[in-house]
Amino acid sequence: MVWKYDRQVVNALTSRSSSRAWLLPAARSLAALLPGLGVVFVQDHSMPVGFTIATVFFFGTAVAMFALAQQSGDARMRFLLLGSVHGLAAIAAFAALLVSPQEVVFFALIALWAFATAAVEFSATKLVNADDAMRLTRDWRTVAIGTGLFGLLMAFSPVLGIADAVSLTGLFGAYAAIVGVYHAIAAASAAFGTRVTGEATAKGLESES
Repeated sequence: MVWKYDRQVVNALTSRSSSRAWLLPAARSLAALLPGLGVVFVQDHSMPVGFTIATVFFFGTAVAMFALAQQSGDARMRFLLLGSVHGLAAIAAFAALLVSPQEVVFFALIALWAFATAAVEFSATKLVNADDAMRLTRDWRTVAIGTGLFGLLMAFSPVLGIADAVSLTGLFGAYAAIVGVYHAIAAASAAFGTRVTGEATAKGLESES
């Protein structure tokens, strides 16, 4: 029996599990770019502004994680944990904004968040086996390493002489913007890669028929 394959049907079948893999990095990109670019357009780099930006970043990322963690394949539980870390960080940042928006609280909070986030996200890359999620693990690993290094920068900011409000707020905004752009590229790559894979599979099946 010779099967005739419709290109659209084949694309849908071959990319069913991976067609939405780009949504998670896209959502994380939006959550990072909004506060990151906000720093560029806000002249006031005081600690209240820094805590506000951090709260928006943490909250947005937590929402993205909880809503789209299933797109991370076998690492779903780790990304739910990652969402919890961001959620707790958002609560802590907002509480500090209301109670004590001080430099020492800011760099300590950011350092703790960065180390926890880097550890969880890096470990998540070890759990992914599904083909649809494998191509995103390199991006996760890169972000994890970058976040860990950023945590070290925050932890040693007093020693480096960058523990003032302007420097801390600017650095966090720069980190958020860079991560946002990186996630945007990852999302575009995942979306385009899924489309190309589906089309290649369709052509292969058509040639066999």
